[in-house]
Amino acid sequence: MRNCRIPVLFIHGEDDCFVPCDMSRENCSLCASEKKRLLTVPGAAHGISYMVDKAAYLKELDSFLESISQ
Repeated sequence: MRNCRIPVLFIHGEDDCFVPCDMSRENCSLCASEKKRLLTVPGAAHGISYMVDKAAYLKELDSFLESISQ
């Protein structure tokens, strides 16, 4: 991540027992990209953030895509 220069949107479920959410927090903090964001989804286990909070997921995705297209 220290060499990453492309935009990155991290999305992670806070109840993920397979890959701890702290790993995405750490990756985001280490990411060198100027355009990076992290969305954590309360109540979401591994790989189901979209299904748990579709509205927040899509809102963040739209906002992120808008920010990198400028």
